[in-house]
Amino acid sequence: MFKLLNEQKGFTLVEILMVIVLISILAIVAVPQFMDFQFDAKKAKAKELGANLRNAIANAKAIAVLRCNKNTNLWPTLADIQDNNVKTNFCDKITESEKALIQAGLPQNPFNRKATVINSALSGATNYNSCADTSDAGTGWCYNTSTGEIWANVSGIGTW
Repeated sequence: MFKLLNEQKGFTLVEILMVIVLISILAIVAVPQFMDFQFDAKKAKAKELGANLRNAIANAKAIAVLRCNKNTNLWPTLADIQDNNVKTNFCDKITESEKALIQAGLPQNPFNRKATVINSALSGATNYNSCADTSDAGTGWCYNTSTGEIWANVSGIGTW
């Protein structure tokens, strides 16, 4: 029936510090892994969107060769890609429903959220580099009009 005076409830300072230390260690290990997952997800999305754009450009070229008797070495112009309209400059026999390269419009580059295209003389569809030696972070996609290659501008990120 007597109450003990030294009966206390709660955690000691050592216990609280141990919990903080353990949570800090877990955070130090988990945060870099999470950042890697974000980069990997953006990279996979950029590869997917680039492949979709390359297929759309190849389809536009095939239609132009078959319907407009275009040279097989000729690719859609930069203006066609920028306007998402291959009927205006490239082949006037393309129907209205076929004129857009991508029906929903040009996709945003996952790395910089830009849906713009710039002409690049580089070849980067396989090594995913920036559009030019002088990096242009304001451009979403790099397009080589002589080869039909298109890839995500990853200036500031390096090759991957």
